Amino acid sequence: MINAFALEDARLVRIDESTEPLNTAIWLDLIEPTVEERETLQESLGQSLASFLELEDIEASARFFEDEDGLHLHSFFYCEDENDYADLASVAFTVRDGRLFTLRDRELPAFRLYRMRSRNQRLIECNSYELLLDLFETKIEQLADVIENVYADLEN
Repeated sequence: MINAFALEDARLVRIDESTEPLNTAIWLDLIEPTVEERETLQESLGQSLASFLELEDIEASARFFEDEDGLHLHSFFYCEDENDYADLASVAFTVRDGRLFTLRDRELPAFRLYRMRSRNQRLIECNSYELLLDLFETKIEQLADVIENVYADLEN
C-alpha cells in the first residue's frame, strides 16, 4: 500500500495517487508494497526500494548509507505482536530529491500517531528532513511511554 502525502499550508495532507501524480508528494509511506507499486515508484519517481531481506540486515554498515538512490536509514520501531508481546519492526527511510520514502512490513503505532498529529500540526521547515526527524521524535515519545508503563507495572 502506498500512502502519499503532500504539503498544503505547511500541513501534511494525504493525496490520492489515482488522481494526483506521485511527484507532488513530499512523503511516500509504503506498507508491504506490491511488485506493481514498487514498479510505479521506479517509473514515476526513479526510486528503487530496499528488499525486505535488506530491511532485516542488522549490520551497522547497512543501517545508514548514502548512494545514488539517496540517503538511507534503517531503524527498528517498537510494536506489539498478535499476542500483545513486545516486538520490533524494521523501517527503511530514504531521503531523495526532497522526498521522504518510508518502507515497512506493517502498520506501526508511531506512524499512526504521527499521521494523526500532522493533521493539526504545521511543519516549520516544510522539508523531508523535518518529516524524518519528526518521525524519530514520535518514536522516542512512544518508547518513553512504553518504559513508563513497564515501570508502573513493576511498581504494582
